[in-house]
Amino acid sequence: MLRAAIIADDFTGANATGILLKKKGLEVTTLLRPSHDLAQIDAEVVSISTNSRGISAEEAYEQVYEATKTVLERTPYVAKRIDSTLRGNLGAEIDAVLDAAGQEYKAVVVPVYPKSGRICVGGYLLVNGTPLQLTEVAKDPKCPIRSSNVKELISLQTKRAVANIKLDVVAAGKEAIAEAFSQIEENIVVFDAVTDDDIESIASALSHQEKVICVDPGPFTAAFMDQKLGFQKQDSVFLILGSVSELTTAQLNYLLKRKEAYICKISVPDILSDQEAATKRCLEALDQHYKPGLIMGITTKGDTADVLDLQSYSVKAQCELEDVSNRINRTLSHVSYLFLKDKPFKSIYITGGDTALAFFDVLGINEFTVKSEVLPLAVHGTAKVDDRVYNVVTKGGLVGSEDALYEIVNYLESLRKGEQEP
Repeated sequence: MLRAAIIADDFTGANATGILLKKKGLEVTTLLRPSHDLAQIDAEVVSISTNSRGISAEEAYEQVYEATKTVLERTPYVAKRIDSTLRGNLGAEIDAVLDAAGQEYKAVVVPVYPKSGRICVGGYLLVNGTPLQLTEVAKDPKCPIRSSNVKELISLQTKRAVANIKLDVVAAGKEAIAEAFSQIEENIVVFDAVTDDDIESIASALSHQEKVICVDPGPFTAAFMDQKLGFQKQDSVFLILGSVSELTTAQLNYLLKRKEAYICKISVPDILSDQEAATKRCLEALDQHYKPGLIMGITTKGDTADVLDLQSYSVKAQCELEDVSNRINRTLSHVSYLFLKDKPFKSIYITGGDTALAFFDVLGINEFTVKSEVLPLAVHGTAKVDDRVYNVVTKGGLVGSEDALYEIVNYLESLRKGEQEP
């Protein structure tokens, strides 16, 4: 079943984007001719080369328009692959895709490939720190580049208005990105981005948009398609955040700015006054927000201003401090167990040593097979419960930098997609 399509202006570009989607767990086939009968293709993604980079703008438009019309009959998810140094008929081919798709669509241009040294700052594309027009591409015999300004290059070739969302908005996270995008009327929007995190933030912010055409050298298409198609996958990551440290909260906030997730906060006073009722409310909230592929989790602490004074709670509950801690950790574990047992989650992250121990105890786990070190003091292993094997990462609450949880979730997601050896 065809789930997505890429329209590229040359064969190597079609392959370059295709392999990024392959790494996401999708089956990809590259077609050398746009006219191929897609009904005969047994792949989830087709990457079509129109071989249109060096031909006239008029010819490129026609080829891309026809290719886009063909794939839209079978999937609404279409991406336009462009050269990482902006060579070719950018404007004509973006126009062709948008004309074929319809007036409600927007072309989202994220012209970067950070791992290859391509970044965009202030609307200008830099290649290994050098403005594009000062690199060898300026002397390209077929497609010389005279400007480093992405918006300017596209505007010279398109019949549409072009907008630009700058780096300060992107760095502010997905909510700021979504808000800025909602205010734009233009049908072509160029984004600044300098890191893979920036790309993930843009993809996450726009993941609920149904009328988006990705325009990029590959990384944004891969991130966006993963967001759109990932919800059709069966499993995701569940987070059990037992640590109440400010660092744990900062790590969670860093993740939430970059990935879609739902984290249920369970009240400590509620746990101590009526554990059964607190458990029920939390399970109802988790069930209400559940959807396949969504990162989910549970915590007792909402933000850095939310201070959990366990000593005070122990006095009010008229019990020992250790008993308060045990009741909290066992409740977190019990809620997690009840929620996970009939859901297809296969990856679990637990922060806090006492919480991890309580979770294993509640689930009757006595063996944890160590697999690898994800980050210093963050360990990946497997644990078997009944007939299910979970990938589990445990970490102390005072361990790691601000992006530690984000990196761990990426690691667990890569296990799901087969990018890492479990």
